[in-house]
Amino acid sequence: MLKGWENNEKSRLVGSIAQLIENEFDRLRTVVQVVSGWVVNQDIDLKSLCKKLDERATSTYENGESPMLDQIVSYAHGLIS
Repeated sequence: MLKGWENNEKSRLVGSIAQLIENEFDRLRTVVQVVSGWVVNQDIDLKSLCKKLDERATSTYENGESPMLDQIVSYAHGLIS
């Protein structure tokens, strides 16, 4: 039972980090729009990506790394670049 609770909390933590990354992207998009006048129309939905990865039973943390967080960051990096 403890292992299930631990994985649930790790998944919630990764989801919160994904939400923070999404908020920072929105801030960056606003700053770019104000400073340069360019409108970035790229929407980013990392919270739903995190839920999909959790449904697919992607490991949240193993051997000192987080495969789920790595996939979220690489997805966000791919959208930005």
